[in-house]
Amino acid sequence: MTDPAAAARAVLEAGEDRAPLAALPGFALVQWKEGRAVLRTRSASPALFVKRFARSRLAEGRAEAAAYRRLAVTGVPAASLLAAVEGPGRSLALVLSDAGPGLDEVAALEGHLPAKLRGRLSRAARTVRALHGAGFAFRDLLARHLRVGTDGEVRLIDVARLEGPGRLTGRGRARDLGALLGTLPRLAVPERARLRFLRECLEGLDRGGRRRAARGVAAAAARTRDLSRNRHGALEIAPGARDRLLEVYPSMIQYDFWAAGEIGVRLRLLPDRENRRFEAGGRTF
Repeated sequence: MTDPAAAARAVLEAGEDRAPLAALPGFALVQWKEGRAVLRTRSASPALFVKRFARSRLAEGRAEAAAYRRLAVTGVPAASLLAAVEGPGRSLALVLSDAGPGLDEVAALEGHLPAKLRGRLSRAARTVRALHGAGFAFRDLLARHLRVGTDGEVRLIDVARLEGPGRLTGRGRARDLGALLGTLPRLAVPERARLRFLRECLEGLDRGGRRRAARGVAAAAARTRDLSRNRHGALEIAPGARDRLLEVYPSMIQYDFWAAGEIGVRLRLLPDRENRRFEAGGRTF
């Protein structure tokens, strides 16, 4: 299905319950929450994404549609809003172009390729500068909200909480950049790359403005890491090691196996840490 309006109508007619949406021919259910669903067309190339908002989330859907239109007018790179269709029961469907994987996913895959990662981050910084240069602030500007397209362009998605234009303050800039840096994978994006990325995002500010922004960014990034940390625990694996570990021990990338002590042999247990030894691919870790 390549007609955006037809895709929107098909999703609206399926209702808001999960089962009929998951069974809708020609679509794959990507995400479902109470009052909101995201579906992807199976046959269209490039794919279309349809976001369905029920009556309880109608205001959120309308705000997102308006935000995409404001970004398009000001030239800030964002996913293309192809159609906005209101259906029965005060429901709304937005049809968006496929903007590619998130910056966090791309960084995790390319963190072992410094030159390529630097190029990705430079393009992301250019998009952030365009966003802030147009006077926008974006609450919850997480790394997954910056999508890397096949053309290398970095575009924004999920912009319902966009503020502006004309709403950007120093605190807002620091909050945006802190949230972004706090959600970049730490093993994939080393400290030097983070600092370079931050400098590029702050290009155009005077020295005093950069210093003030950097202080605010550091505090905001720490808060973001605390809020986004999985309460059940999280496991981070260096880029380039994930595939090798999966080949040897598929369960190795599941946090629960580490927490339950099922990986390796314990060497010592201290009040604040534990050391374990295991073998993978003929190597000892």
